[in-house]
Order: sequence, then structure tokens, then C-alpha cells
Amino acid sequence: MRLIVFLTDGAVGNEHSLMRLLDENLNGARLFAFAIGSAPNEYLVRKMAEIGRGQARFIRSHEDIGEVMADFFRTLEAPVLTDLQLFWEDDGGESVGDAVRFFPDPPPDIYVDRPLQVSMRYPRDLAARLVVRGNRDGREESFSFPMGERMEENHPAVEKLFGRAHIGDLMFRWIRGDQEEKDRLRGEIVEAGLRYQLLSRFTSRVAVEERVERAPDGRLVTVPVKVPLPRGWKPGAFFPTATNDWFFLLAGLLLMLSGSVLAWKAWTGRGAERVS
Repeated sequence: MRLIVFLTDGAVGNEHSLMRLLDENLNGARLFAFAIGSAPNEYLVRKMAEIGRGQARFIRSHEDIGEVMADFFRTLEAPVLTDLQLFWEDDGGESVGDAVRFFPDPPPDIYVDRPLQVSMRYPRDLAARLVVRGNRDGREESFSFPMGERMEENHPAVEKLFGRAHIGDLMFRWIRGDQEEKDRLRGEIVEAGLRYQLLSRFTSRVAVEERVERAPDGRLVTVPVKVPLPRGWKPGAFFPTATNDWFFLLAGLLLMLSGSVLAWKAWTGRGAERVS
């Protein structure tokens, strides 16, 4: 099995194109993403690891990279189950998986001391058992867990976890879809955001200010509010590595052409000196 270890701070502006690239080209390879720094792009790093059926790790500025990486390689040396699959079956062994939604799908591999957390939604009266199948040392193994023992317990936070995972799955499909698919999925994302009361790309919370400040002449005034930088960052020290702004793209192209012209003149000038 191919393993890809990727270290980054995630400071890019083209997350969607990167996700499409991974989804189309991993071909079964496992991707383990490490985010470095005090304020990495956690959304991108976690999604990359999810697409690659690997794990996401975060190395804060005060942590020793060597220790974190050593722990990671110890984890890789102890896989428990790979190529994991989840099924739901009734007492007769028939599949009832259509009644269950779960995330992440497909689930990642399981390693020692790295438990797998799956969020699922199923009917309250579902009489089934969860079957976990995977490869262990090259042999297929299966484990079965009854689902009806704790049906009556209610944990409101679990609904939020499932809702967040559900919206994330819809957004990933939205990223990969054509325009018609995007229009359809947008409605589903809005519906899920309202149902679970969660923020998304198309839903937000609205704050209403009762007091309105006006300029002396009666006009409304827009005041920019400074946002503090993450700890350890310096103004102007970090810039995105990708942009969709045509102005910056054109400026970058012109700078590249100018640099090429200067380099060519310098090279031809040295050649003329050698000839003379």
C-alpha cells in the first residue's frame, strides 16, 4: 500500500481544486496530512486526510516536530484493520444499509491507539446489528455489534456531529459537481444547515444591532474592524500561495516575463564579453 505523508500550513486559496485533484488521483493510496503552525487550515487538512482514508495531525508552534513524527511512525507500524467496511444486517443476515447514513464513508484504516469515530443516523426502531469488516495481516476479519442496546439514550451533541459531517459530505459533492448538480446540492446544504442549526457555505447566523451609529450628516458609516493575527504570525510575513484574482495573476505573469527578459539580456551580455 502506498503511503503519502504531507506536511503543510494549508495557507492556500484553492482548497476546492486541491480536493478534486486528490479525489481523482489517489487511486487507493493513503494520505496522512500534518498541519504545522499556530493557525493552520484545519478544514483543508482534515478533508485531505478523509479523502485519503488516512489521519490528520496538528503540530503546534511550541511542539517538537521530531517527537510528533516519531509517534506517527510508531502508529503506522501497528495497523489493526485496513480497507474497513461497515454493514448493517438484520437477524436474517439481510442488509438494511439503505436505512442508515454514516460518515466518514468510506471509513479510514484503524491503527493502535487511534480509535475510529463514525457518526451515523438511523431509524429509532431499526432492529439490526453493525458488522465491521476489514483486513488484518492479510486476512479478512469481521466483528458484529448489536444496535438496540442504547436506543433510548439521547445525546444532543451527537446530532450536531452527524449534521456537521453530513454538510461536509454534501459540500464535497458540490465541489465536484457540474452546475446543475451544484444548484441541486445547494438546496440540500441549506436544508441540512437549517435542520441541524449549523453554519455552512450557504447558511449563517444573523446578528441584529438595535443601536445604529450615523455620521454627523446622517449617512451610515462603514468602519473596517481589524482582526488580530494568530499567535506567532507577523504582518506581511505570510501570503496565500494561490489566488483566483485576475489582477494578481496578471501581475505575476508580467513579473515572470520581466525576469525572463532581464535574465536573457544578462546571459547574452556575458556571451558577448566572452566572444570579444
